[in-house]
Amino acid sequence: MMVGFDGPRITPEVIDMVSNHKVGAIILFTRNIETDNQTKRLTCELQELARKSGQQYPLIIATDQENGVVRRLHKTILDFPGNMALGAINEKETTYAVSYATANVMKSLGINMNLAPVLDVNNNPENPVIGVRSFGESVQMASDHGIKFIKGHQDIGVLTSGKHFPGHGNTHSDSHLKVPIVTDSYERLKEVELVPFKRAIEQNIDSVLISHVHYSAIDPDASIPASLSENIITKLLREQMGFDGLVLTDCLEMYAISQSVGIPEGALRALKAGADILIVSHTYEEQIKVIDHLEKAVKQGELKMERIDEALERIQRVKEMRLQWAYDNNLNSETSDNIKKLSNSTYQKAITIVKNDGLLPISQKNKICLHIVWKLSNPKTFAEDMSDDSFSLKDMSALSSIAEITEQSITGGEIEINHSANNVDVILLFTDDINPDERDLAQIYAAFPPEKLVVISIKSPYLLKNYFEANTLVAIYEPSKNAVEACVEALLETEKAKGSLPVTIEKI
Repeated sequence: MMVGFDGPRITPEVIDMVSNHKVGAIILFTRNIETDNQTKRLTCELQELARKSGQQYPLIIATDQENGVVRRLHKTILDFPGNMALGAINEKETTYAVSYATANVMKSLGINMNLAPVLDVNNNPENPVIGVRSFGESVQMASDHGIKFIKGHQDIGVLTSGKHFPGHGNTHSDSHLKVPIVTDSYERLKEVELVPFKRAIEQNIDSVLISHVHYSAIDPDASIPASLSENIITKLLREQMGFDGLVLTDCLEMYAISQSVGIPEGALRALKAGADILIVSHTYEEQIKVIDHLEKAVKQGELKMERIDEALERIQRVKEMRLQWAYDNNLNSETSDNIKKLSNSTYQKAITIVKNDGLLPISQKNKICLHIVWKLSNPKTFAEDMSDDSFSLKDMSALSSIAEITEQSITGGEIEINHSANNVDVILLFTDDINPDERDLAQIYAAFPPEKLVVISIKSPYLLKNYFEANTLVAIYEPSKNAVEACVEALLETEKAKGSLPVTIEKI
């Protein structure tokens, strides 16, 4: 089992899990991370706890560091754009470099497993949970960049986990909330969703994380998500695709499991279906219930010891070959500086100018009047973990030196008609609202003249389809300060924007 706990220090609950119940895998979240040094101390103390309690092998210490909108380590020096930004750059050597640097930092912090890369092909614009976490809509792109991500981690010695098998890219709902259902034919799954995973297996990926998505072409019973399906884990992944690495479940506390069969029963069914590591990320009481339920199932003969032994053998094999009790991998100042330079250049190259009817580049010859609008709906999913740093474009010298800036936020309700907008030269509208209604759009165009309007998607590029009347459209793929700063640079010097859309947008 892989368990999580609260706070930046070891708790009595995690001591009990590791020392008394011999749990051999830990998952860290932002709640556990404060600084680089604190994280190093925490992982060292966890490993020492395991060693002193008599565990034969080091703990797997994992986190979700996909980069972009899912970045558990954003309080450390790690700060890279996510998969769709890398897809926009579409340079495999850049994806490898970002992966290598990410793994290097993780290893220096004592984190030996990354629950990444996302190998889902995002071919559904309405997908509420994958989106910019995917490399794009192309099978080839998802496969090629996924392999480079895996290789970068392999060369540092950090385990990876391809997710969310057998594909979460064509769903209409979020498995954190309910079981998504995919009705595509098995032939289509083989031609699209399964291809990046097949390529990852050929690259000797360490583990595969199974989604809580139901695939009707594989399991006729709609109550069986992939994570509980013997047809998917054992017959498809193990037997047909030849994967003999670790199989992890997605977190069993997600509503797709907790609100259906329940967490303890979900754990039992997942283990019987062929999973090796059961993730229970948050609640100590649920972790105890899972252990008790599994022990009871063994005693009653419902769960065979052979299945447990098989899972343990795989886990021990990976630990023996790949893990150490401690890593001497401190980053020197030169390495840290290179990581920051790579971060800056990657953000810059990812900026994508989707449409430009003459407003860009913003003139730097004469002082201009610039109005900035933030229209945020904050549609953050349960998986996302962005920094909460606030910032204003007025603070960015690149803009303030050439423009008189006014700024406003739209948080809902009536949009104030800004008559002064008629007197400004350029209006920048930063938005993450993927589904504005017609009334909303009418108010925006009434308030802000389209011929002066630059719409900047700070998350899903799909939302730009709603603003095709605007003069200029830009995609930056995440609402981080680094992405916005890179965007500002591109607005002033358009040649700095190297990105190309990795997805197709209706009307554009």
